[in-house]
Amino acid sequence: MDEYAYILKDNAMIYLITDVKTYFDCAIPIIESHPLFQRIENPGSDKSLDNVINAIKEIKKVTKNGRTKYIGVFTRISDDEDHIQNVTKKKRGRPPKIKAAVNEKSLNSKKTKKVDNEKRMMELENPYLRSVGNQRVFSISIPNSKQINQQIMSFFESNQKAFDYHNVNCEQMSPFTINFLDNSKSNEDQSEGDEEEPIPIEHENHLDNEGDGDEEILVEMEDQNDNDDVEINNKDDNTPNLDFKACFENSADIHAYLSFANSIHRIKLANMTDENYLLFECACKNCSYQVECRKGDNGYYINHQSKHNCSHVKKIATNEIKKLIVRKGRQTEVNIDYYNSICKSLKVPLTDNMKKRIRNNYNTTFGLDRDGRLESWCKLESFIEIIISRGGLGKINKNKDNLIDFVGFVPDYAATFMHSELFFPVVQIDTRFQNGISAGHLYTIITLTGDRTILPIAAAWAPTESSFYTDMLFNMLERDILLIKTCHSDEGRGLISSIDKSPMSNHLCVWHMSKKCPNKEMFIQLVNATNSHEYEQIKYEICFNSKYKELKSYLDAGNRWNKISRFESSTPRDSNLATSSVESLNAYIKRKKLKNKEPLEVFINIYNFGYDSLLGICLQTNFLTNSVSDWLSYALYAANKLEVIQISNFGRFYVKKDTDSEPTCTVECIPRKRPSCTCMFYEDCGMPCIHLLAVACRYQMNWVDWIHCRYFCSKYKNKFYENYEPADFHRIVSKGMVIPVNVRSLKQRQNRFTYPGEVK
Repeated sequence: MDEYAYILKDNAMIYLITDVKTYFDCAIPIIESHPLFQRIENPGSDKSLDNVINAIKEIKKVTKNGRTKYIGVFTRISDDEDHIQNVTKKKRGRPPKIKAAVNEKSLNSKKTKKVDNEKRMMELENPYLRSVGNQRVFSISIPNSKQINQQIMSFFESNQKAFDYHNVNCEQMSPFTINFLDNSKSNEDQSEGDEEEPIPIEHENHLDNEGDGDEEILVEMEDQNDNDDVEINNKDDNTPNLDFKACFENSADIHAYLSFANSIHRIKLANMTDENYLLFECACKNCSYQVECRKGDNGYYINHQSKHNCSHVKKIATNEIKKLIVRKGRQTEVNIDYYNSICKSLKVPLTDNMKKRIRNNYNTTFGLDRDGRLESWCKLESFIEIIISRGGLGKINKNKDNLIDFVGFVPDYAATFMHSELFFPVVQIDTRFQNGISAGHLYTIITLTGDRTILPIAAAWAPTESSFYTDMLFNMLERDILLIKTCHSDEGRGLISSIDKSPMSNHLCVWHMSKKCPNKEMFIQLVNATNSHEYEQIKYEICFNSKYKELKSYLDAGNRWNKISRFESSTPRDSNLATSSVESLNAYIKRKKLKNKEPLEVFINIYNFGYDSLLGICLQTNFLTNSVSDWLSYALYAANKLEVIQISNFGRFYVKKDTDSEPTCTVECIPRKRPSCTCMFYEDCGMPCIHLLAVACRYQMNWVDWIHCRYFCSKYKNKFYENYEPADFHRIVSKGMVIPVNVRSLKQRQNRFTYPGEVK
């Protein structure tokens, strides 16, 4: 123990601080000057303080809120020297937790901090990039140590050559032929003793390596006329012939002369700091053409010119571009290949200016500019008249300002199809957003043919999707809407409210419902039930299990039970769970680049799409359509594997699998009556299910009579192939000036490009 110590009195807490002179001599004045410290002699004699003897480890001076405090870190020394416990000054409030003892093993077990790339780069000797604050400025730090400087100097001194710089002409390093002489004077007038007169240098440098190992630069004198001959002979057809002997008073005269010599190129003067040196360049991007000029005694002289490597864009008349556009015809998409083909025919390179010219002339030629788009709305009346004259339906509605706010049509072949025996009374409806001169929504109603292909029933354009315009669409169908029993749609209120008011029944799209309904897995099991017994089991689980309380509340609202299940409603749904067919038509519109087109062009493409769908079935050679033929190859194979049990003498049967203990379905096949099955597949799509085929094959019934007429190819041929032709839309003409609502600009918003280093 030392001879004296210090006592710190603070809130009835007494700490004895021993002074270790060899380490804390500098801390003694601070301790003695503090009023809380008192010096005592022979501290070991005070037995009451034996347990609080402390040795000071560190004193810190802390300034906070203008007040200076001295903080000491103490350690309590016990009888056992191996046991050292850290004791800090007591703070107000809850006492600090005592840290557990730390041994060497625990310290070694701690994970070291992961070294990032920046720290690794800091340790390297090579330069590295680092960011400076939040600015977009980067600095390069280069090591500047004495050792590196010594290495550089030693390397420089070891590679020094014995050059006689006074006998070497520095202009020889230039790759160009340099001549400062007045070309108007002859070489004979030059004084041989004039050392200040520049000496012409050969275009190439010659090195003589046959000496003792030392490289010497040899300068050979050559006649000025020989230099001129070499300069002229090196030119090609793309480089103009310049007069290297001509003298020009100022830069303007040289610029005018070069512009005349380069008649098909634009020449510009480069910015130079030396007044005795001029540099002219080609204005074309990435062209290496340059003309160098030096100032002599009487003016400027041309010393050198390089070659043009740019493709000159000759002047192309607008009529030439339009002729090629008309010759190539209307394109599904104007892309880079189309631009290249036009430029290749014109024998000019593809530039940004040529792209704009080709695109603008293409839009003007085919009426895709603003005037052409507005003119297409004037042709809608003529289009509707052609559709109505062929037996179709159409309607154009104008608001109080005499602006078109609704236009729709029903193709003539669709009207014929709906009134024939080929029509199965199930349709799907949906809308999609359209970009054009007047943005709006495109309504489409489709049905499925016997080949499971899409047949458009009606199409219309309206500013928004609302029940007002949906009612207008259904009113356009007139009495034909009575032929439709079921209409599939999503849960959009603009569609459902109008369907509920119509004579059609509504079936909801399962895919759209599954995106927002609770307990999605249980909901999918419910709609995928294969028979009535399985459906009732799942429904009972949902209704009486508290786990599915939210799902039950969701299905109870809006009469959704009847709109999703084939077992709750007697109306057919053509075996469709979702509105995937009408969504496929929307995908076709997008794939054909019709999203940003006007209604007239979209209507014509929809009309042709439906006509091709019917024509494709008419050209099939099978007895039934291709899709049904493929399905029967599987259905008949599976039907022969089922077990049929007769339960009545009047044509009632049980059908089940060999592995099932209970029957799957009940089939009823009574003579002169439509067959039925509890799986409801036949009622849904008009095609016998596997259970009906199993009974028919077992008892040799004519199941072909049960098939709906839309699955026979001969029915389509008799109705559409022989006595039906597509509409002639070349008869469409503009009738008066008609403008749609919400006419807007065609200029699209450009995405802003982020600069490097920008943080979102």
